[in-house]
Amino acid sequence: MRYWKGKKVVGEPRVGVGVASYLGADPRRWASLKCLVASFEAQTYKNWRMLVVHDGPAPHDNEALRNADRLGDWEPRVTFHETAERKQKFGHPHRQFAVDRLAKDCDWLLLTNDDNYYCPVFLEWLLAQATTARGGCLLAYCDMIHSHKLWQPFHTKPKYKHLDLGGFIVHSSLAGAVPFDKHSFAGDGDWINRLAARAGKKVQKVAATLFVHN
Repeated sequence: MRYWKGKKVVGEPRVGVGVASYLGADPRRWASLKCLVASFEAQTYKNWRMLVVHDGPAPHDNEALRNADRLGDWEPRVTFHETAERKQKFGHPHRQFAVDRLAKDCDWLLLTNDDNYYCPVFLEWLLAQATTARGGCLLAYCDMIHSHKLWQPFHTKPKYKHLDLGGFIVHSSLAGAVPFDKHSFAGDGDWINRLAARAGKKVQKVAATLFVHN
């Protein structure tokens, strides 16, 4: 955290983090989820809550799943929810569930996966940009590091193939107006395109690499 300058966030907006998750039998999935939660515990901006949506009924004889159910015991801002049916499809079918739940009491939303990572100032810097923007802001995003790009810095734009789910925050009013209803591989890109089109000029970029997509 040395040399990282704080930025002013106007008001105390609450951020809802919706996480699509499938832990399965591989212990590395549980380790990744713990890493994600830890990266939010380390955020310099503290007013957030997280909803982990597990894709389908979990095998409760699995140690990782027993631990996942207890996530809230060690981080009360995290809630773990299992869906009734496993649908796969990149976690997309359950993202709208997260939006609907979180938008009820959160001002900004972030949708991500259980194997991503965030720098400690991610929320603070994006919210600072969003809440101080002249003319308002409905979507704020940053640059990233992408596993598909061999872990190289990736300069982003608010459109499909130039920004990944997890690399931006969206105002809950906009997220509520644009349903996440495409469940193919490109479903997240479709949502990004429609969000950006609806937001118009109320889009802000933080020119810093604050998100790691695994």
